[in-house]
Amino acid sequence: MLDDFIDDQELAKHRTKYNTLTVPSENDDFQFALNLIRSKHKPDIQEGLTLFQSLFRRTKDEDFKRDSLYY
Repeated sequence: MLDDFIDDQELAKHRTKYNTLTVPSENDDFQFALNLIRSKHKPDIQEGLTLFQSLFRRTKDEDFKRDSLYY
């Protein structure tokens, strides 16, 4: 995972899709955070970590908690 980067254009596509969601589901949040932490840019990585922390705090799903904590 440490060498698995996402292309800037691909991340931009995912960001646009995520931002068009009125109310993102927990899965949407998780998938977008996962893409963010694969970026080469520190602000994107920070945003992804913040999204994982938020997801961890608010979800009742133990699988999401475990996976958010892992990443």
